[in-house]
Amino acid sequence: MTKYLETLIFIGKCLTISVNYKNKIIVKNKIINKKIDWEYFIKVSSSHLLIPSLYYNFKNTNLIDKLPLDLSNFMKSIYKINYDRNEKILIQIKELNKILKKNDILPIFLKGASFLIEDLYLNKGERMIGDIDFIVSNEDYFKSIKILKKHGYSSNIKEQDIIFPSKHYPKMVKKDRIAAIEIHSKIILKKHSKIYNYESFLSKNRIINNMNIPSIENQIIHNFLNKQFSDRGKYLRNPNFRNTYDLFRLSLKKQPLKIIKKNKILFNTFNSYLLQSYYLLKQNELNYYKNFKSKIELKIFILLIKNNKINIIYNNVYYFLRKFKIRFILIIQLIYKSKYRNYFFRKYKINLIILIFFYTMV
Repeated sequence: MTKYLETLIFIGKCLTISVNYKNKIIVKNKIINKKIDWEYFIKVSSSHLLIPSLYYNFKNTNLIDKLPLDLSNFMKSIYKINYDRNEKILIQIKELNKILKKNDILPIFLKGASFLIEDLYLNKGERMIGDIDFIVSNEDYFKSIKILKKHGYSSNIKEQDIIFPSKHYPKMVKKDRIAAIEIHSKIILKKHSKIYNYESFLSKNRIINNMNIPSIENQIIHNFLNKQFSDRGKYLRNPNFRNTYDLFRLSLKKQPLKIIKKNKILFNTFNSYLLQSYYLLKQNELNYYKNFKSKIELKIFILLIKNNKINIIYNNVYYFLRKFKIRFILIIQLIYKSKYRNYFFRKYKINLIILIFFYTMV
């Protein structure tokens, strides 16, 4: 077992010590016996944005004093910064909610923003949040963008360059506001958007302090969709511990396996992520469906973590094929979509010969 995999497994135990006494004893013994490479532990934890969550789990179980002093002080400083940031983000969420509702727009806050609203975590400072994500109806999408621009939000991407399909408008920021925002028109692109969309999330949404967030079931589904499609986990089979820890916190309220069984089309895709999460955290709430396919998936997942060379080759092949596919499709689209041609002519100043070639093709 590689050092990286050993560290991931140990991090998984650390993230569950507040609810799993057995793991607390295992972690405590490892700390006391000085069997942890703390420098590597911090490196891996930081790459998965887990320092605040780990700090609070140590603090909540009275293990923080068992850590080396410089380590606990470092983790405390990161946690404090994140706590202060999340308090400001929550104020910003309330402000956005007020602006949009005042204009008869009903936003549903997603992912980290929704977790912050409902206090999903043990403490407000636990979860690191990048952007404030929310979805509005198709009818209110452009209206929302226009209104928030009037309130000082802006994107560094020009309107004329927003031509490629996306779930959300480009990130928007506002001076003196701590987080960027992403206004979603879709939960997911392509065919699955017929099942998972604003209307399906609205039909089961919860209202907390006058703010709308998805049901626990839809939060779990969204977690799966993000990992397997948006983050390409379906193909890369790479661990994303922040997503997995989100799923674990949600699983304490509803068991994911029962939820994903309802979708027969995506079940195997969802189940492969669930088995990865179970393997990393070993919590019964994350039990997955065991069959021949899941056994193969688990072996591939472990192999890619344990063998860095194979992992690099696997990733390079995937990204090469993906890039080739994207470029091939783009070339086809350049032939018959004038907005794509205009974009590339503006962006990359393609010479006149290519310009004439493409226009004569139409």
